[in-house]
Amino acid sequence: MHSVLQKGGVYIGSKNPIMIKNTTHALDERIEEMDTLYKRIVGNLAANLAATTLKVKSRYFHRIGVSGKGLLKIYDNIKGLPDHKIFCPGKSYPVIIRHSNSLSADDDARIDARGAAVRILPDEAGDGSPLLDLTLKTGKAFYARTIGDFATWLVVWACCEGGACKASSACA
Repeated sequence: MHSVLQKGGVYIGSKNPIMIKNTTHALDERIEEMDTLYKRIVGNLAANLAATTLKVKSRYFHRIGVSGKGLLKIYDNIKGLPDHKIFCPGKSYPVIIRHSNSLSADDDARIDARGAAVRILPDEAGDGSPLLDLTLKTGKAFYARTIGDFATWLVVWACCEGGACKASSACA
C-alpha cells in the first residue's frame, strides 16, 4: 500500500483516503525530500491517526494537558554552543508550552508516558508560523526505535484497544 500526501491534506493510497482539512495546502517541502518507504509510513500513520481522531472526536494521544506561554531567553554566553540561527546568544522568543499524559488522562499518578512540546515563535510579527517545534517525551529512550516500529505498535495497540485484544492473541 503506497500512501502519498496530496494537496488538500488527503493521503492517497490508504484503504480509506482521509481529508484532514477541507482546505488546500501547498505540499510541505520536507515531504518531497523523504525517501519512498519513509513517505509511505508517514502517510499511512497520518491517515490512521486522522481516522482515529475523527472516530474519538479528540486527539488520539495526549488528549488532556496544560499549556502556557512565556518568553525563551537564550543566555548571553553559553560556552561551547555552536552558531545557530535560532539559538543565538542574547536572543529572546515568545514560546507556547504544553505538558500532558499520553493515554491516562484520568490519573496523573498512573505509570504512563508524559509529553511536552515547546513551540518557538518568531520574535517579530509575521505569518504566525513557528520557528521550531520541539516535542519531548519522558523516559530514557522512546520505546520505538524507528517510525516503522511506532506505526506497527500503534496498529497492534489500536487493534487490541490497549491490551484487551478481541480478535486475536496479538497483545498477549
